[in-house]
Amino acid sequence: MKVNLGILAICVPLLFSCNKEKQQAIVPAYLSVNDISLKTDYATQGSASEAINDAWLYIDGNFYAATELPCEFPVNKLGKHDVTIRPGIKVNGITNLRNYYRFYQPFDTTIVFSSGQQININPVLEYNPATVFEFMEDFENAGINFTYPSSSQVNFVKSSPGFEGSYSGLIDLTSGLDYFEAQTPVLTNLPNDDSDVFLEINAKTNDLILVGIYAGSQQVPMYYINESDGKWNKIYFSLNEAVQKYSSYDIKVFFSIQRDTNPDDDGRTSPDHIQAYLDNIKIIHF
Repeated sequence: MKVNLGILAICVPLLFSCNKEKQQAIVPAYLSVNDISLKTDYATQGSASEAINDAWLYIDGNFYAATELPCEFPVNKLGKHDVTIRPGIKVNGITNLRNYYRFYQPFDTTIVFSSGQQININPVLEYNPATVFEFMEDFENAGINFTYPSSSQVNFVKSSPGFEGSYSGLIDLTSGLDYFEAQTPVLTNLPNDDSDVFLEINAKTNDLILVGIYAGSQQVPMYYINESDGKWNKIYFSLNEAVQKYSSYDIKVFFSIQRDTNPDDDGRTSPDHIQAYLDNIKIIHF
């Protein structure tokens, strides 16, 4: 039998090279993050309610990976490293629109990673100290800090129990009542650059709630809060673009419900008795 020594000369080093790579393959450490939570000073920052869905991992200041909670990151960078975990949210409540939330302070630590090591971290975060709380309403005080146009047939009423605490704000449109609208005061300290501006809210509703801004007297619709099947949802709405576009106007945020009696393409109409609950409304910026 003839043996091609040229081929053998190539294959033998490759075989040894592959075996050597297998022997030297790194067994990673494993960093688990089951939950990321928030703590606040209630008097100045309001509720600690959050909907942190993702963990964004940075190692030595460089982005490493991001994934949905709970999660486990295989880490091939062994030895001592600076680790940062940023909290990720669904922007505007949209599953496919995710980013880390700059208003929550990231979690920073130093970890010595070793091969095969299992590390568990459940960060408890605080608001970024640069956060400005432009507007807050938790419906716990005697007054409710909203105004209502003459077209609104009902006002917010305090309802117990709330999402947390004693009360939430109830929008109650019984049969024959078709429209609700509430407006914040003019937001006087909004940034006029490209700084982030967000609306945070807890909501439970059986009908669509329209969210938008007034720029002077012009109403600018922006988002809908969808029906929630009897569950409370925490939602983060970005107001950046609208605030920048209308920075020369007095800006207010509004919430409205218009009873829908005409079925659309999917056959949807409003229920006879519309009930929507809002709580822990915050408008924040840098």
